[in-house]
Amino acid sequence: MTDVTYSGEYFNDAEYDTAMHLFVEESQKDIADAGVETVHGLLQSSIQHPTGYYESHIQSVRYGGAQQVDDDNVIYGSWLEGVSNRNDETRFKGYFSFRRATQTLQAQAEVLVQPALERLVGRLNS
Repeated sequence: MTDVTYSGEYFNDAEYDTAMHLFVEESQKDIADAGVETVHGLLQSSIQHPTGYYESHIQSVRYGGAQQVDDDNVIYGSWLEGVSNRNDETRFKGYFSFRRATQTLQAQAEVLVQPALERLVGRLNS
């Protein structure tokens, strides 16, 4: 998981502080949207008999001050991911799509926030 945390004012000007808050929100959203796409891609290459139901529940959701990618609590989601007790009892160990997507996003974070950073600079320069 990639966390972006800050507190207090970055600038003495409320307009600049607002721009920074917007940058963080946009960055989180951009990364989460990329996360949804990455999970979909990983599932597409992993699931052998897709029905589309599980994939249709992968979403980017804002919880408090954070953006998160989840499967909308689909009942068998933890089994597909490989983190269910049921995985210990069966041969299926999971696809680890969310775990692999997280690793991919962490490696790409700088590139993913670049558009939001450019918008921030544009706001600050105007």
